[in-house]
Amino acid sequence: MSEDYQNLKVENRSGVAFIGMNRQEQRNAFNSEILKEIAAAFQAADEDPSVGCIVIYSLVDGVFSAGADLKERVGMDDEQLRARRMLAKKV
Repeated sequence: MSEDYQNLKVENRSGVAFIGMNRQEQRNAFNSEILKEIAAAFQAADEDPSVGCIVIYSLVDGVFSAGADLKERVGMDDEQLRARRMLAKKV
Protein backbone atom coordinates (compact mmCIF):
# COMPACT_ATOMS: atom_id res chain seq x y z
CA MET A 1 0.00 0.00 0.00
CA SER A 2 2.86 2.34 -0.72
CA GLU A 3 1.55 3.91 -3.94
CA ASP A 4 1.75 7.65 -4.34
CA TYR A 5 -1.65 9.30 -4.58
CA GLN A 6 -2.36 12.89 -5.48
CA ASN A 7 -5.77 13.12 -3.77
CA LEU A 8 -5.49 10.51 -1.03
CA LYS A 9 -3.52 9.75 2.09
CA VAL A 10 -3.34 5.98 2.57
CA GLU A 11 -2.00 4.28 5.69
CA ASN A 12 -2.05 0.77 7.08
CA ARG A 13 -2.30 0.88 10.86
CA SER A 14 -2.51 -2.45 12.67
CA GLY A 15 -4.36 -4.16 9.83
CA VAL A 16 -6.70 -1.27 9.10
CA ALA A 17 -6.28 0.59 5.79
CA PHE A 18 -7.16 4.25 6.30
CA ILE A 19 -7.95 6.07 3.06
CA GLY A 20 -8.21 9.84 3.55
CA MET A 21 -9.65 11.94 0.72
CA ASN A 22 -8.02 15.34 0.26
CA ARG A 23 -9.43 17.54 -2.51
CA GLN A 24 -9.68 20.65 -0.35
CA GLU A 25 -10.67 23.16 -3.05
CA GLN A 26 -13.33 20.85 -4.51
CA ARG A 27 -14.68 19.65 -1.16
CA ASN A 28 -13.73 16.07 -2.11
CA ALA A 29 -16.02 16.07 -5.15
CA PHE A 30 -15.60 12.79 -7.00
CA ASN A 31 -13.87 13.24 -10.35
CA SER A 32 -12.34 10.52 -12.54
CA GLU A 33 -8.91 10.96 -10.98
CA ILE A 34 -9.97 10.46 -7.36
CA LEU A 35 -12.23 7.56 -8.35
CA LYS A 36 -9.26 5.85 -10.02
CA GLU A 37 -7.12 6.49 -6.95
CA ILE A 38 -9.76 5.12 -4.58
CA ALA A 39 -10.17 2.01 -6.76
CA ALA A 40 -6.38 1.51 -6.75
CA ALA A 41 -6.22 1.98 -2.96
CA PHE A 42 -9.03 -0.55 -2.48
CA GLN A 43 -7.21 -3.00 -4.77
CA ALA A 44 -3.94 -2.52 -2.88
CA ALA A 45 -5.71 -3.07 0.45
CA ASP A 46 -7.43 -6.17 -0.92
CA GLU A 47 -4.08 -7.60 -2.01
CA ASP A 48 -2.41 -6.87 1.35
CA PRO A 49 -2.93 -9.91 3.61
CA SER A 50 -2.38 -7.78 6.71
CA VAL A 51 -5.44 -5.60 5.97
CA GLY A 52 -8.70 -6.75 7.50
CA CYS A 53 -10.68 -3.53 7.29
CA ILE A 54 -10.83 -0.34 5.21
CA VAL A 55 -11.86 3.06 6.58
CA ILE A 56 -12.46 5.87 4.11
CA TYR A 57 -12.61 9.36 5.56
CA SER A 58 -12.21 13.03 4.71
CA LEU A 59 -9.18 15.19 5.38
CA VAL A 60 -11.30 18.26 4.53
CA ASP A 61 -12.81 19.90 7.59
CA GLY A 62 -16.59 19.88 7.79
CA VAL A 63 -17.31 17.75 4.71
CA PHE A 64 -17.03 14.13 3.61
CA SER A 65 -17.74 14.75 -0.09
CA ALA A 66 -19.68 17.23 -2.17
CA GLY A 67 -20.70 14.35 -4.48
CA ALA A 68 -19.98 14.20 -8.20
CA ASP A 69 -17.61 16.78 -9.65
CA LEU A 70 -20.10 18.54 -11.93
CA LYS A 71 -17.42 20.78 -13.44
CA GLU A 72 -15.73 17.69 -14.88
CA ARG A 73 -19.03 16.36 -16.26
CA VAL A 74 -19.87 19.51 -18.24
CA GLY A 75 -17.51 18.73 -21.12
CA MET A 76 -18.18 14.98 -21.30
CA ASP A 77 -19.98 13.24 -24.13
CA ASP A 78 -22.24 10.21 -23.57
CA GLU A 79 -19.42 7.70 -23.97
CA GLN A 80 -17.22 9.51 -21.43
CA LEU A 81 -20.14 9.69 -18.99
CA ARG A 82 -20.75 5.94 -19.33
CA ALA A 83 -17.05 5.25 -18.70
CA ARG A 84 -17.12 7.46 -15.61
CA ARG A 85 -20.23 5.70 -14.30
CA MET A 86 -18.51 2.33 -14.74
CA LEU A 87 -15.49 3.63 -12.84
CA ALA A 88 -17.73 4.91 -10.02
CA LYS A 89 -19.41 1.50 -9.79
CA LYS A 90 -16.01 -0.09 -9.07
CA VAL A 91 -15.69 2.13 -6.02
